[in-house]
Amino acid sequence: LLLLEAFPVFSKHFEYSLTDLKFNLRSQLNREPSISEDIVMVNLDDYSKAQSEYDLWPYEYYAETIEKINDGDPTSLGIDIFFTLSVDTLGWKRLLAAVENSYVSINPFLVEYGEESKVLNVSKHSEILSQLEYEDLPKIDQGLVPHAVDIRYKTKRKFMDASAGLGIININEDEDGIVRRLPILSEVAGILAPHFYFRLLCEHINYDLSNIQVIDKHKLILNNFPIGDSLTTVEVPLDGYGNMLINYISYSKIEKMMLSGKFYSVSAWDLLKSNKPVQFDNKAVIFGDTSVPAKDHSITPMDIRMFNPLIYAIAISNILNAEFIQPTSNFIN
Repeated sequence: LLLLEAFPVFSKHFEYSLTDLKFNLRSQLNREPSISEDIVMVNLDDYSKAQSEYDLWPYEYYAETIEKINDGDPTSLGIDIFFTLSVDTLGWKRLLAAVENSYVSINPFLVEYGEESKVLNVSKHSEILSQLEYEDLPKIDQGLVPHAVDIRYKTKRKFMDASAGLGIININEDEDGIVRRLPILSEVAGILAPHFYFRLLCEHINYDLSNIQVIDKHKLILNNFPIGDSLTTVEVPLDGYGNMLINYISYSKIEKMMLSGKFYSVSAWDLLKSNKPVQFDNKAVIFGDTSVPAKDHSITPMDIRMFNPLIYAIAISNILNAEFIQPTSNFIN
């Protein structure tokens, strides 16, 4: 009886160990996947804060950075930063205008997941639910994707109104503190709400979320999904809880891709100070705070620390390149 009770713990540990081993063996054999060239990173990094002499950037600097990105005419802009009104009101209107003028910005919100028997308080979150309704997102029954029981954090209403869309920003660690998976879709008061990275991808390729078919918590089908110049059907394997296992790339390979020009990642400060024309045509841009004090990073199977905006870039690439990891639990179960 004791052995039966312990089996789920052993099987999970086995899954984690096997998955991590695959990643590291593949890296040694130089067979890692790639980050899509469709993605550009703009980083509010330690260098940007040091050069600007601001640990907390004024809204004017954020506004100017987004204006610069807008000048590059990207297909989508994921702003992985929560903006809430503070004592710095001088640049607030300019920042709001910059977000509104992008026409393709995706802003984050944070939820709490829980049992399907627990109902989300609709009246408490009417503003953000109205925005999700306005986006005309599909409806979804409970039990097929992770269920949100509360909305913990969101940007101001005017930011939501100025955005092209909203995306859930949750990152959940496994029991050992390592991030191996991300939700791709969630159910929020009966609405099919995409994660931040997936919403950004949909904006980038102009993908209609009504084409999604959720089979169960093990499989998601993206019908009429554009790959290159054609439409195809993409099957996304899930882990049995509605999450996509991330097909990780080591940071050492990412650095090599940056040096070779196959992946473009730029400091926000360098972007601000550059006099060269910005060219982000047909690019999905992720603008996030990758400074150490922001603590927006996670442990991965391959690296002690990887910034979360970079994890989103990898997840987007997994889908664009149809390079997925099949969860071991699907075979165990």
